[in-house]
Amino acid sequence: MQVVVEPIITGWLTIPKELFLKDTPGKIRVPVPCYLIRHPKGLVLLDSGMHPQMADDPASRLGPNIPFEYSIDSVCDVSIQLRERGLEPADILYLINSHLHFDHAGGNALIPKATVIVQERDWAVAKDPAQRKVLGYFPHDYETGQKVQVVDGYFDLFNDGAIECFPTNGHTPGHQSLKAATKAGDVILAVDACDLRENLEDLHLPGMVWNEEQALASLKLLRQLRQQGATIVAGHDERDLKDY
Repeated sequence: MQVVVEPIITGWLTIPKELFLKDTPGKIRVPVPCYLIRHPKGLVLLDSGMHPQMADDPASRLGPNIPFEYSIDSVCDVSIQLRERGLEPADILYLINSHLHFDHAGGNALIPKATVIVQERDWAVAKDPAQRKVLGYFPHDYETGQKVQVVDGYFDLFNDGAIECFPTNGHTPGHQSLKAATKAGDVILAVDACDLRENLEDLHLPGMVWNEEQALASLKLLRQLRQQGATIVAGHDERDLKDY
């Protein structure tokens, strides 16, 4: 069984580069994508990107105390872009959240009929007021009324090997990446387990992770999968934005 993967850019974020590459000066402007995956049994989204309110009032979503400078531009919500493809948000069968940060779950409310798939460890943090504050999770991103299916570890969405989720902890306690079987071979959507190609090439950790040891282990796992022939798609790298 094969699928088609299409990136959808929901905006661009300019932040200190060291957040993605530890101890690296300067700023970097990166895309905030999610991914439409076309499977014969139904349409799937990996993440939902940013909420459209981020375009003109980000403080209402993130609060006033973000510990780094940032700017956001070219926000375009996922529902609009689905309609541009001739689809309706209600057509999405599953919404897989890699994790629940604002730039990955911010558009969840725009996909009202999907079943949300999230790792148990991330969901537990998201439901705990003390832990979610430390991790930077906001309930308005993910408490959006859909059915939530909590999984623990490896998960084969359709039981056919076409869309497989697997843990890549480190960025958050329950981060997951996704393997898609495409006509070009296995494609790994690493998301924030590997923000930029340089993270993987140099095993260069981001400057902001929940657990450095686990983040490094996840990068090494992604390297191993690449050695086995998979294509690794970095989560915020403009160079990897193409259809698969």
